[in-house]
Amino acid sequence: MKHTPLVALLVTVFCIHQTAYACINEFAARLDGKLTESGLGSYKPRPAHDLSNKEQLQSNLHIADSLYKASGNLAHYNDYGVQLIFNGKFEEAKAVFVDIEKKHPGIYQTATNLGTIYEVLGKNDSALIWIKKGIKRNPDSHNGSEWIHVRILEAKLNKNDNWKYLNNHSLLKLNFGTTETPTYKGKVDLRELAAQIETQLSERISFIPPKDPIIAQLLFDLGNTVAIIEEVESALSIYKMAEEYGYSSDVLKTRKKHFIALNKRAKVADEVVPIPLHKPYIVNAVPYAVYALIAILFAAVPYWIYNKRKKQGQKP
Repeated sequence: MKHTPLVALLVTVFCIHQTAYACINEFAARLDGKLTESGLGSYKPRPAHDLSNKEQLQSNLHIADSLYKASGNLAHYNDYGVQLIFNGKFEEAKAVFVDIEKKHPGIYQTATNLGTIYEVLGKNDSALIWIKKGIKRNPDSHNGSEWIHVRILEAKLNKNDNWKYLNNHSLLKLNFGTTETPTYKGKVDLRELAAQIETQLSERISFIPPKDPIIAQLLFDLGNTVAIIEEVESALSIYKMAEEYGYSSDVLKTRKKHFIALNKRAKVADEVVPIPLHKPYIVNAVPYAVYALIAILFAAVPYWIYNKRKKQGQKP
């Protein structure tokens, strides 16, 4: 086949891109009762950092320390501070970032790292100051989600040792109603919101195991959001995680029961509608499109030159 090498390359690039977004496809019910492609797991938080291997964490700390001592490089100094955090050496990490702020003021990473350290140390007032500084320095970082971190710290400062109100009140002041089907009439872009909540939760669950009332309530809000923008099976998996972190309410129980029944009925009816491509998918796909274009050019240009020379050599 004349263009076999190029066709093979295109197929390979396509498969790599599809693998990145999980090629296994299932169906699940939307809130309107129709089946659609399941986005199961697309917004479900996963730990952003693996802190289980203590030996590896200590090795990483040693490497970061050695690199900084050998180079004196600011980036290596920052990374050394981060590894101190991962190893639970919070006071030492704080000293590093205080030193960086003194020598190189205004860096975004310094502000957010200090905010995180102060929060872990229970100094939420200081944490709030530094997280707000981080937002001023880079409002788009962490998917533009740091406003959620601010809400969390404000809640910690105002909780008065009573977290039970979170089972009936949204930390982010969202209103999804109290019926079996979540509804939303606000002006927030729910797809953007879901991505932001997922970003913040993926960071927090790396450090905080169940149970935690803040994570639990944010997961419930995320489940409601995903039910509206995606489908109920994904929402159910997030609800389950919310319960593991300690969330409990009559609304949650009612919605779980309704979603399970809805999913069963939809799969019997077998009326499928596609999920439209949305902004996060399109934006995330851009790098793969660029890589594919570069790969095609690298393959196609030499192939074209080779064919041209071959044809010229065949002329009498």
